[in-house]
Amino acid sequence: SGASLFTMNETFVVDQPSNPTVPSANLVASSASVGVCDDLILNGAGATGSGGRYLIYNYSVVPNDDTTMVANVSAVLKVANAARNGYGKFRVNIPSETMPKNGEMLF
Repeated sequence: SGASLFTMNETFVVDQPSNPTVPSANLVASSASVGVCDDLILNGAGATGSGGRYLIYNYSVVPNDDTTMVANVSAVLKVANAARNGYGKFRVNIPSETMPKNGEMLF
């Protein structure tokens, strides 16, 4: 039979890796322009550098003069960001009714 030793007084130092992986963001929109009735899909699946772990995705829209649009799109992104605490949620669908007509958004 095997034996094991356990003590509460041992400590271990965990350092940063000597060559840490650096995440690289790659966000692709379904289209540069979207029709009035079309949804916009944001896809961050091409992001790399997680070292095999899930990346945390946190989408946001850059504020502009259209505060209603920013609030509507931000609400959609907030739900997507909260899903699985952001882990692995790389694809977000923004419904057409939340986006401005003839407007522009930056993410």
